[in-house]
Amino acid sequence: MKNVENNLLNLWHKEAFSLSSPLLIKPIIDRNIVQYIYSSLLQFFKLEYFHPSPPDTPIEDINWIHSLLANKENLGCYYALNEICNLLNYYESIKKELPNSMEGAVKDPKILRTFLFELFIYQKLDNAGILNKKKVVRNNQELEGVCQINGREFLFECKKAYYPKLDSLDALVYVLKTFSAKRTMFNNPQGMICFLTVPKPIVKGFKKAFNAYLPTLVNLNNSLSASTPEFSEDLFGGKVTVKLYDEIDFIEAHLQNNYDILFYLKPVSRLDGLRYLYGKSVVNFSQYQSEIFKKLEGILKKVKMQHRPFNGPKIIFIDTEAYPEFRMGLFQTEKSVVITEIDRIINKERFANTIICITRRSIKEGKLVNDVYIYAPPNLNEEGRIAGRMFEQN
Repeated sequence: MKNVENNLLNLWHKEAFSLSSPLLIKPIIDRNIVQYIYSSLLQFFKLEYFHPSPPDTPIEDINWIHSLLANKENLGCYYALNEICNLLNYYESIKKELPNSMEGAVKDPKILRTFLFELFIYQKLDNAGILNKKKVVRNNQELEGVCQINGREFLFECKKAYYPKLDSLDALVYVLKTFSAKRTMFNNPQGMICFLTVPKPIVKGFKKAFNAYLPTLVNLNNSLSASTPEFSEDLFGGKVTVKLYDEIDFIEAHLQNNYDILFYLKPVSRLDGLRYLYGKSVVNFSQYQSEIFKKLEGILKKVKMQHRPFNGPKIIFIDTEAYPEFRMGLFQTEKSVVITEIDRIINKERFANTIICITRRSIKEGKLVNDVYIYAPPNLNEEGRIAGRMFEQN
């Protein structure tokens, strides 16, 4: 029997409740949002759903809701969880149109994430007043639905697009999760900043070696003092540097950008005089643009083959999320969305009678942002503009 008292949701709620305390000089999040997220997730999932996966779980199998819950100090995670809960509650209003959809989705995080994107599109269509029918079957194939735009019926389908799989990213995520799980072991009251670089390409056995090295890292950090404020040493072909927390050093680290992982614990004072360590982990990972667009091209090729039997107009919704979690969307930064390259790939595939809609959902300045790219052939220009406008609705 798994321990449901110390699962991720309960642990998140306990810490989020503290971080939203009115006693804090600046609470990280509104207490009402914390309670809304907690009650909504409890309503739709059993507590056992939030039991953490093993640390060595591959990235593609990580439950992204677990990742958001584990990252308790990141404001973006709260907004992402809030959006998930909004979609789950929207599902309650339309579930008669989607029989058994949630039951099947809950069993697999990948299916659930795609289903939530479908809900996102359904909600946008409904809010924009675009007539639609959800979950239709055509040519013995179930599709997300059909909608009416400009008097024409469009089949539509929803696809998620993820970052290309890389062993080095998988290793970085493992280190990040380990830091998060073991953060209470780092108890130097002056806080800490840890910079870690890893060998490239990643060496076989890196995860196991890092796990064995962690107790040494903890002991070295906890022994730091004013007389010995930092240490640095080579590590598996990379390098680790740990120093007492200093605001200037922290700002310089972000500006220099010369680390693979930054893990820090910052001393913070409450209004009642108590102090605690505010922690966060950051991955600095870059990917060649060519690999990103190769992945996009593969998605579009698969979609085109899948829809060959359908002669009527179609809309393909492709989604990428830039949220602070491990199962990353294809376009993680605004700069990675190169419109000329997207145009080249779509034109190469010669999509006829098809609107392509690529959404990049992210959090900017405390708000959920939907960046949308629309491709429409000349005969569907007006319908493409209407499809794009639905994302302007709240």
